[in-house]
Amino acid sequence: MKSDNIRELRFKTSQSGVGEDVYYCKANGRCYIRQATNIKDPPTVFWLSSTKGHDGCGWSGYEASAPLRAGLIMRVLKKDGSVEFEEVIEQNSWNQDTHAKKVGLFSWEQRPQ
Repeated sequence: MKSDNIRELRFKTSQSGVGEDVYYCKANGRCYIRQATNIKDPPTVFWLSSTKGHDGCGWSGYEASAPLRAGLIMRVLKKDGSVEFEEVIEQNSWNQDTHAKKVGLFSWEQRPQ
């Protein structure tokens, strides 16, 4: 797998109120949004580029921008640098966007004991 198809990410912040976690890629300085979906069979997530948003009322967070291209591997790292999980972005069969089969938990989901 070509290394330009891999994004190594670290968790940045939770936007659980809108069903999103934000991850930071040190290699390119970009933030990516991992978005929950209602698709359960199989469990699916959306990975999107992001922009820094401001609403004029004091909110400044990250806003989902555009779906990422098929073939990217989103590799989420733990604080110690080891791999927590990887999700591969695939082309949707129902439209021209992309998705990934859900592998890792969201920040608000309970971790198994």
